[in-house]
Amino acid sequence: MWYAGLIRILIQLLSRSLRIRTDVDSRTAEALKPGRPGVIVFWHGSMLFAWWWFRHRNGAALVSRSKDGELLARVLEGWGYRLVRGSSSAGGKDAMKLMEEAVGHGYRMCITPDGPRGPRHEMKMGAVRLAQKTGTPLLLFAVGFKSSWSLRSWDGFQIPKPWTRAMVMVRCVSAEELTPEDGDLEPVRKDVSRRLNEMNDEARRLAGAER
Repeated sequence: MWYAGLIRILIQLLSRSLRIRTDVDSRTAEALKPGRPGVIVFWHGSMLFAWWWFRHRNGAALVSRSKDGELLARVLEGWGYRLVRGSSSAGGKDAMKLMEEAVGHGYRMCITPDGPRGPRHEMKMGAVRLAQKTGTPLLLFAVGFKSSWSLRSWDGFQIPKPWTRAMVMVRCVSAEELTPEDGDLEPVRKDVSRRLNEMNDEARRLAGAER
């Protein structure tokens, strides 16, 4: 797929044209230091920018073996991601085992928790369970753009317009917060999903997103 390199270059040029502000607290900055494993989540519709943002940061990605997955794999490979080939919707247990191994080797597993088919902005359990099982922090990533194109897809896929303002927010959920005394992860999943949606709304507000 020769055009994967072209797509990667175009994304880089677009992303580097943005006027980016970041909001990262001290605890999150500590978790983002080189060599720290973890689990990173961002909504499926935000992944174009998110994949670029976390390039060459010891990231890993679960990528399907489909034709679309092969294209994504080629793009991410050029950005230094470790590829975990499989599917979260088919053979979920096998995918979880592969992701656990990647985190165990020191990688940050990047996950779109409302993918691959939605519902939009509704977090599935996989990312929470992975962070809880590996004892690593869950890093919530949100981005808002002042001006962007939104595709008519189930995820409302976002493409920022060149030179627009972007607001990046990252927050850390500690391993302790992901380990409730009663062992019930469902309230944790709902809370993390709510927090990521609130961050998404706040990032859009701070970017001055056009309606």
